[in-house]
Amino acid sequence: MVVAHDESTYHANEAEDSVWTEAKLDVPLRKKSEGKGIMVSGFCTYDGWLDYKLFDYGKGNYWKSENMVAHVKQAYEKFKVKYPYARPLFLFDNSSNHTKRAADGLSAKHMNVNPGGKVRQTTRDN
Repeated sequence: MVVAHDESTYHANEAEDSVWTEAKLDVPLRKKSEGKGIMVSGFCTYDGWLDYKLFDYGKGNYWKSENMVAHVKQAYEKFKVKYPYARPLFLFDNSSNHTKRAADGLSAKHMNVNPGGKVRQTTRDN
């Protein structure tokens, strides 16, 4: 069963460039910064949300690969409870966060295309 993931960010001071006011009112001053940020990371299946997280970010607090791994594990546990008869197929968009892998993780980018050259580990021991 497909489990799709996506994320989106929002800022407290996001707004359109124009506002509607009464003719005699002054235009309100806008904040210069984007303001406090929040990120929503969510997993959904064909019948709605499986799991989502809200994450406050900024000033050194950012969504990292460790957060993503923990969220995937949590979504997987919820999936097993909600759909005990199915196997999940997790789909991710092209976020740079999704390129993270274990230190011994395999990568086609590091494999030789032609014979010869420095040989890197291409299989795991376990």
